[in-house]
Amino acid sequence: LQGDMRLHAISEEGAQAWWALPTAIDSGSDGATVACSPPPGSWFPVGVSTVACVGYDAHGNVSQPSTFTVTVLD
Repeated sequence: LQGDMRLHAISEEGAQAWWALPTAIDSGSDGATVACSPPPGSWFPVGVSTVACVGYDAHGNVSQPSTFTVTVLD
């Protein structure tokens, strides 16, 4: 999972943050998908925001969320 991030604001909107999605392993043969909210490439305002990522499979199984923070400095 991505570690906490610290960025400098590049506009009044804050900063755009990119990260690689983590990998999820499914014990079945269908594989798993990972989604983060907000997703990579999102804009973050000045301050601290939390990103939550979960893994899920085709059978509706969902992992516990893993989180990291994005801190945007003014």
